Order: sequence, then C-alpha cells, then structure tokens
Amino acid sequence: MDGDQVNSTNLNIDQINSTDMESDQIDSNSTILDGYQVNSTIMDSDHISSTTMHDGEKSYLCEDCKSEFMTVEEFTNHLKRHTGEKPHKCEVCSSEYSRVDALRNHMRVHTGEKLIKCDICNSEFTTNSKFKVHMRKHTGEKPFKCQVCESAFSTSSNLKKHMRMHTGERPYKCELCECTFSTSCTLNTHMKRHTGEKPFKCEVCFAQFAHSSTLKLHMRQHTGEKPFKCEVCQSQFRRKSNLQIHMRLHTGEKPFKCAVCMAEFTARHNLVTHIRTHTGEKLYKCEICSSRFAQSDSLKVHMRKHTGEKPYKCEVCGSAFPASTNLRKHMKKHTKEKLKAQMAGTIVSPAVLACGSPVGLITICPLPVQVASLPVPVTSENLKQ
Repeated sequence: MDGDQVNSTNLNIDQINSTDMESDQIDSNSTILDGYQVNSTIMDSDHISSTTMHDGEKSYLCEDCKSEFMTVEEFTNHLKRHTGEKPHKCEVCSSEYSRVDALRNHMRVHTGEKLIKCDICNSEFTTNSKFKVHMRKHTGEKPFKCQVCESAFSTSSNLKKHMRMHTGERPYKCELCECTFSTSCTLNTHMKRHTGEKPFKCEVCFAQFAHSSTLKLHMRQHTGEKPFKCEVCQSQFRRKSNLQIHMRLHTGEKPFKCAVCMAEFTARHNLVTHIRTHTGEKLYKCEICSSRFAQSDSLKVHMRKHTGEKPYKCEVCGSAFPASTNLRKHMKKHTKEKLKAQMAGTIVSPAVLACGSPVGLITICPLPVQVASLPVPVTSENLKQ
C-alpha cells in the first residue's frame, strides 16, 4: 500500500484524538493519516499525492487543480469542493456546507452576530470576506476586469452578471410569460408586473412603481434633474447607463455582437431586439386583438390604436399622432410647403433643399422686364397714313 496516494472520491474523515481512542473504535476499513481517521480505500488514487519538503514537512498536492496544502485538514477540506461533499448542515434552514467554518459563518445570519466592523463607516459584517468586499467601496479597488470591454468590478459576481451582457445569457425565466433575464433581481422586479404590486408612489403625479429605484428615476422627470453629463458634447442624462451607451457614439465602441450575422451594437437591448429577427420570437402580445410584437415599444404604439391616444402633436397645425415616426413624416409636409413659399422670391442652396432648413436662403428683388420694340412692316394702309 502506497501511503502517498489518497482517493478523493471516497473521502470520509473525522478528526480523532489518538491518546483517547480505543483500538476497537477504529473502523477496520480505516487508517490513520497525520492524526485523522481516513477510509483506507482512499489510498490508491492518482488524484491526490503527498510529498516531503526539504525541511522534512509534508506537502499535500491536489492532482485535480494542483493546489498544495501543508496540513491534511486543509487538504481534505479542499477535496470536498471536487467531490461536492457537504457534511455540515444548518439545523435552522437545512443549508449544507463543505467546511465547518463556513457553517459557523452562516449561523451568524440566524443569530444576527456581526463580529467585524468597518472603522471608516461603522458598518458591521458577519464574515471577513464580506468585509473585504465592502472595503473596496472605500478604496475604489476593482480587481475583476472584463476581457471584452475592460469594465472593472469589485466582486466576481458582478463581473459574472456583466459578462451576460456580452454573451446574451439570460438564465432567469419568468414562468408566466416566458420573459428571460440576466439577473434574479430583474426577474423579481418583473414578477411584480404580474402580481400588480406597486408599493412606491409618486407624490407629484401619483404614478406607482414596483421598485424604489424606478420611482427615483421617475422623479427626475418632474425635477428635470440630469446628473450624468457627457464631457465630450455636454449632453446630459437621467441614467448613468444611458450616458455609458451615449459615450460609445463618441468612441465608436460596439461591444455587443450577434453570433449569427456578426452585427455589432452599442447597447445590449439593441442586440436582444436584433436577435429576434433571426429567431422570429415575438414576446409581447396585445390582450385585445392578440397581435404580437418583438419589441415592447412596438406593443405600446400598437395599443394606442385601441385607446385612441395620440401623444405626439404638430406645433404648426395641431395634428396629433400615436407615434413619433408619424409626426416626423408629417412635419416633412410643412417643410415642403415652406420651401415652395420661399421659392417665389428666393434662391435656395442645395444644402437647404437637403435638410429643409431656412439657413442659406438668399432673397432677391424681382427685376423689371423690358420689352423690345419690334419694326412695323410696310403695307399699303401704312402708306395712306
């Protein structure tokens, strides 16, 4: 039997005290490794090995991931990550963990115990790992970087969520309408649409919202607040995400690529909408006439046919339209009429004809028309005169 070989798939370890243990307490299928009772079937594997260091100490090497440990306790705890073994169970909520210290940290969720305190803002935390993540808010450290667009994040979970913007992955699915989402948070917010729950109310117009952040954004419509400003062209935006998308117009960056036709887009929602041209997917259904649409905006415009709503009004003649595209098309009629009126006494530059702008018109005064005298033919009647 090779004492340097250990089987990770048959691990069954209990720490023992060799001085207090009777010989009949040791399982016949077990052996003792550095003060631990280990199932003897673990001794014939290629997955785990131990080596002797130059100072005589043993080093335990995981052959699966090449991680190295100085103690058998650390080593065997690590192996549970590969085997999926979670022997430590919470008696309150039945959560399971591979390490006893992980269970100990979890128990603080139930007890409310917070041993670690931030000296800067006095926030308290149950685990050291949560405290480390919190400290990055103060230091600005963002060690997790996207390899596609070079965005950086303070946690690996945020990077993972961000990557779904590039891959288009939406693992969270609504069981009622089959909409899919990249995060569980957005799915939870979406579910309130089905339940009708809108606990957040605007005190100005009494509009109600499912989420507090949506109400906060809505309030900027009343206040006119646009806190996010483009340093290139001074455009301002209500949302930070809108500014980020806008900046790509200046940089030319299009990080969202269609895997089917390789078309590129500046925003993820444009890619999602584009993908539906390949799949033919139409998620948005009219409850009145059952028409279906690929975009929610298209459904909104369609619904105005049923409601009669025409929010887009012409400032020239007062005509109203259900969609902004209809208004833009209508405005071209006024532009043509204006140009025709100006043509009577103006010279119009090609630039004006192209864009319909009055800039470039040169007014001229009509010149008097001179009529030349023609010679009178000689006749008998003229001679009599």
